[in-house]
Amino acid sequence: MPIDFLKIFVKDKDLISRLQNNPILEWLQIREGLSHIEKEAQEGIIKATTTKVYKGIVFCFKEDSLIIYFKPHYYYNNNKHNANDFTINACINVIREFLRDLSLENEGEKLIVQNIEFGLNVLSPINIKDLITFLAYHKKNEFRTDVGLLYSKKSYSLSKNGKASKYLSLKAYAKGLQFPEYADPDSFRFELKSQESRKINSLGIFNINDLLKPDVYTTLAEELIQRFDEVLILDSSVELDKLEPKKRLKLVEMLNTHFWYKQLQKSRNTFNDSKKTYFSLLNTAGYNIHNDLRKILLSKVEELKYCADAETPIKDKNCADADIYIIRNCTTNGSEYSAQVKDAAYIKELSTDKDKDSIIAQIEDYALQQLISNINNPDHIKPEKLKGEYFYNGGDVEKVIAVTFSEVEQNFKEHYSLFNLHPSCSYKNYFGFPGAQAMGWMKDDVLERFRSNFYISAEQ
Repeated sequence: MPIDFLKIFVKDKDLISRLQNNPILEWLQIREGLSHIEKEAQEGIIKATTTKVYKGIVFCFKEDSLIIYFKPHYYYNNNKHNANDFTINACINVIREFLRDLSLENEGEKLIVQNIEFGLNVLSPINIKDLITFLAYHKKNEFRTDVGLLYSKKSYSLSKNGKASKYLSLKAYAKGLQFPEYADPDSFRFELKSQESRKINSLGIFNINDLLKPDVYTTLAEELIQRFDEVLILDSSVELDKLEPKKRLKLVEMLNTHFWYKQLQKSRNTFNDSKKTYFSLLNTAGYNIHNDLRKILLSKVEELKYCADAETPIKDKNCADADIYIIRNCTTNGSEYSAQVKDAAYIKELSTDKDKDSIIAQIEDYALQQLISNINNPDHIKPEKLKGEYFYNGGDVEKVIAVTFSEVEQNFKEHYSLFNLHPSCSYKNYFGFPGAQAMGWMKDDVLERFRSNFYISAEQ
């Protein structure tokens, strides 16, 4: 999905010369501020004749070529982390900004993509340390410990001389342990990497202009889900009580890594046939981690896709007028954002149909005032600052609206029942899933959209 890392190759001599003399590029004198990209750019820096930087993007100039190392997700977060959601719209905007700042809007086809990494951050349905521990294989390639990060594994095929394939590799790790200040402790990162043009081109990516096309991100999402479907997770925490003795013993046997090593030594289809049997046993036992995690990944894909079809996305908040569909009810999931019911005694208790319009008007006014109160409450939502402007994370907005609806309904429960009222946003375009999670909003936009969309009506 959204891009985490790009290695870009340029051979146009005129373009290289103009970039080398571009005053916004600074000489690389020390590595300070490049910790987010130093590992990836190290080889290029060593081989370069000249190295310059711009906002954490590294430009390695050689006599007849240029390599650019660029991390769009980090760039989006001022090169501090890549632990939050990074929407397709935001990714496209970052790449547009990169091209615009360097006056490359009409020369993107000269920037050839040689290396790409893309992935998703999601919340693990089980303890993140267990999830990483349980990762066993991608296809027939074992997940190996990734030195340098806690609870991190990589999977890739090996050539005959024992070198890791550059065609495709998978990485899965505990993002929350890497960036505890920016992510939930159980945040899970699943990403793909390719350093071969044959694979990159098969995804519809040849040069950086292709990364301005929303359809390409759909292809990346499909690729990511397809590769996850090929992953084997040996969930040793699975309950065995629902299995008959013979199947129970079989599942216990299959949870042993030695079993799978032996399957690899047998006929070509043995390993895949055993995977099918293993998944079937997990389903019978009552919980299949693959199914659960796949749904979570798909859900995140849908969230991040929001606004991807905009032809020229400029700011996430500009997508506010697009079709957004909310989950059918507007209540919170779980107790984390449970309603803080406030006193609504100033609303007079009216009980006749002729007073319905008056009550609805008062409910709507009360709802707006509650939203204003909740969105300013640091316990509910904390605005983040991006490029000098404060904006409210879309996921937080969704939760605050759910809190507000719950508060309003609790305070006016008798009137809801008496007049058969319901908040019509439950069935109409609003801030909700998948739009809320995928967007950032300015406060005035939140209030205006709430004011124009929230109304109470009699259920037909």
